[in-house]
Amino acid sequence: MFTGAGQMWFNSTLDPAVAMSATISTLTINASTLTMASPQSAMRFSNCQNCSFNNNQILGHQNGLIPAVFFEGGSNNQFLNNTTTAGPQGGAALQLQALGGTPNSGFVVSQNTFDSSNLLHIGLNNTKVTNNYFSNRTQGNMIGILVCGPWTGTSQNITIDSNTLDAMVGNWNGAFITGIPNDPGGLSNINGFNITNNILKSTGSIISVQDYVTPDVTDPTINFGTKTNVTITGNQLSSLYGGSQIDIRGGTSGSVDKVLVESNTLQNSAGQQNVICDWPASVRHQGSFTALPLHPPVSRRTVALADAAGPRISVSVS
Repeated sequence: MFTGAGQMWFNSTLDPAVAMSATISTLTINASTLTMASPQSAMRFSNCQNCSFNNNQILGHQNGLIPAVFFEGGSNNQFLNNTTTAGPQGGAALQLQALGGTPNSGFVVSQNTFDSSNLLHIGLNNTKVTNNYFSNRTQGNMIGILVCGPWTGTSQNITIDSNTLDAMVGNWNGAFITGIPNDPGGLSNINGFNITNNILKSTGSIISVQDYVTPDVTDPTINFGTKTNVTITGNQLSSLYGGSQIDIRGGTSGSVDKVLVESNTLQNSAGQQNVICDWPASVRHQGSFTALPLHPPVSRRTVALADAAGPRISVSVS
């Protein structure tokens, strides 16, 4: 249990030449007693290499902007069979991100259970997020997987595969898998962004390459960076209050290039249109893209992600 400004920081030298290796297992990391005024994560790991973080329980910070557990930099780290429950504001109780001068590569996040918690992934390479289960049982909030490229340079080979995001378990809410922009002044470039075989069930389900916040995509002050070699295949999206959506727009100040959208199933219970936003003819799409209204329209629904301004991406397929 952590209180006040308490934090356990492993390898706090922040020297890229100094790596650490550890196995962290069967712990309860309780950040729920940290107050809104506490500015730190409960546990922080810097330049962890060949580390195993397995079979732990994470209880989230009161402040949803601060993760309970924070890994920065390193390589070949595994996060397996953990249970993570967010605090009252939701947010990402587990955050994985790059650290300058370290490999920033080879992370695996698999077979974990996330309750009301997002997963935030920033600036890493050759990373796989697979076979995890996300729900909103405790807080009834929106839930999602968020991926950001590095401040400078380009992340390589990010795979989000075979995860289930079910935001119909607690109070009904939205679910998303999405790229996001960096803080102002930074980029968010990714080459090899693979979103495959995931199941999203919510009031409004969305997969978005650049941002799940619709107005942001047309905001000229936000630099989304470039996403290249994007694959969105085999996903199943179902929505209760509006159309399910796949958004491949590049944004006013970003671009999305070389996209394959294939064999996704989109359906909803509101009688609304399911949407692939900015889907030029040059984007390859095969298999099932369905619009399946299961019930008559209901009054409470999400707004469709159609953008009257027209295409804002550059797409080419070899």
